[in-house]
Amino acid sequence: MHYEEVEFLRKRAKTFWENGEYLMKLEKYDIASFHFEQAVQLELKAILLQYSGERYRTHSIRNLLEAIGETFDEEEKVRGFIRKHRNDIKALEDAYIDTRYEPVVYRDYDAEAVKKTAEMVLEFAGSLVKEDG
Repeated sequence: MHYEEVEFLRKRAKTFWENGEYLMKLEKYDIASFHFEQAVQLELKAILLQYSGERYRTHSIRNLLEAIGETFDEEEKVRGFIRKHRNDIKALEDAYIDTRYEPVVYRDYDAEAVKKTAEMVLEFAGSLVKEDG
């Protein structure tokens, strides 16, 4: 197992999350949204590295979730989750590009929605993890 690299990804994810919360307080909603997206991306990559041994280079939350579904033989459950929350997940993914390259203004409610989706995705991914897998 790649224990040190998994722990590195998890610590980095936690730092991005904490920075997102701090930036919300500073009313830097676009950058906070980016940080929440990064936290999700890194945590999903940590799960994949820990349980599949694979390093994923994609930035797509959907692709990472699908890979987790394959890792734990839960493809249908993941597809259902993505279908049900497609627009929210797309908004989370959009935060990766939009907040870096586009002249998009995020309001508090936008960042709150991104954060809520990030929490939901992390909770769902965590529910798929099978410790003996």
